[in-house]
Amino acid sequence: MPLRLPKKKKAGKQSGLFDRLASHATGYRSGDRFNIYIGDLFVLPQLSSVQIADIAARKVSFDSFIKAYIRSNLSYRYIVLPNVEVRGFERYIQREGIDGVKPLINPLG
Repeated sequence: MPLRLPKKKKAGKQSGLFDRLASHATGYRSGDRFNIYIGDLFVLPQLSSVQIADIAARKVSFDSFIKAYIRSNLSYRYIVLPNVEVRGFERYIQREGIDGVKPLINPLG
C-alpha cells in the first residue's frame, strides 16, 4: 500500500513533496532553483557549441535538455520525519552526506 503524505496548502494551492518533485522533473528553470543548478552544473558542460547556438537562437529549449538529463540520470529517495526534525536532518546531510558522499548541490562546509 503506498504511503500517503498529508497535502499542504500554500497560497491557495496544493504543495508538498510530490508537487515539488514533479516541478523538478519538468526541467523548467523558471522559479525552480534545483533545475537552474542542474542546467548550469551538469547539462551545460555537456552541450556542443551547435546545441548552445541553437538554444541562443531559440531553435530548441535549454529546459528540454535539463528535463532529459533529470529523467535519464537522477532519482530520489525520501523518508518521513516529524516536522521538528526535518531541518536538522537536512543540515546533517548537507554537512556529512549520505554514506560519506556529500551533496553536489547545496552542501554545507
